[in-house]
Amino acid sequence: MTSGTAAFETLLSEAMDRRGLSLGRIRYHLRLRGHDLSVATLSYWRRGLSRPTRLRSLAAVEALEEILDVTPGELTGSLVERIRPEGPGAPGEEALVASLGLSWDDGLVRTSVHDSVVLDAAGRPSTYRLRETAVAQRAGIDRYPVAIWQDDGLAGVRITAGDNCVLGRERRTDGAVLAEILLPRALGTGESWTTDVSVTHGDGAAPMECWGRCVTTRTRLVHFTIHFSPARLPMSAAAVTEVKGVTTRVPLVITGSSLELHLQDFGPGEARINWSW
Repeated sequence: MTSGTAAFETLLSEAMDRRGLSLGRIRYHLRLRGHDLSVATLSYWRRGLSRPTRLRSLAAVEALEEILDVTPGELTGSLVERIRPEGPGAPGEEALVASLGLSWDDGLVRTSVHDSVVLDAAGRPSTYRLRETAVAQRAGIDRYPVAIWQDDGLAGVRITAGDNCVLGRERRTDGAVLAEILLPRALGTGESWTTDVSVTHGDGAAPMECWGRCVTTRTRLVHFTIHFSPARLPMSAAAVTEVKGVTTRVPLVITGSSLELHLQDFGPGEARINWSW
């Protein structure tokens, strides 16, 4: 099965025709199950004019499988399961990315991510190292955006490219630093690539109490490492994940000067490590 919008719209249309329910009746049954989708949204999905991308929408697709009496996973399996972070996002986020001619829907599906964060003796971020392996979902991808959103201390933030990539253009606002990460060449469909990007902080950042990221597709490996200064260790910590609206919190045992979170086949969803001083 080829994943993507075309496969999803075809399967959905065929299932609706077999079941013989109007869009209005399907909406009624969805509302009974707690999913308030409009008739217009269902019509757009059926015609391929839009696709489910948010957590709530993907949960509604699972309910559609029940309503339309199809095999569980038949509709959801036809999608490259992708979400966007819930909520309004950072102010000016879309405009900032668009100013570089880029989009968060960059055509790359991450298969593994490894974030390594180093904090100083005051608990402030010193460096981040972001290592990702991704697969191109279409041919011609040769760049993607990386952003650091922060309320304070951005003046000294510097993004640098490491293995298999170089730094392109950069944009700065009062609350964000956005960088264009360039690949050495355009990728072919299905080709994977690993990149290594570092972020160095200057003075002025506040002590950090959380690190996490939104994983927008199912990811084979998600790994966070938080390195603390021996002069300032956290009092308590927990791993927090949110998948399809369900939040799970697991206390972490602090046995040294670092904390780690290792997740396999995770997402779409959010994962983070919280700690207190």
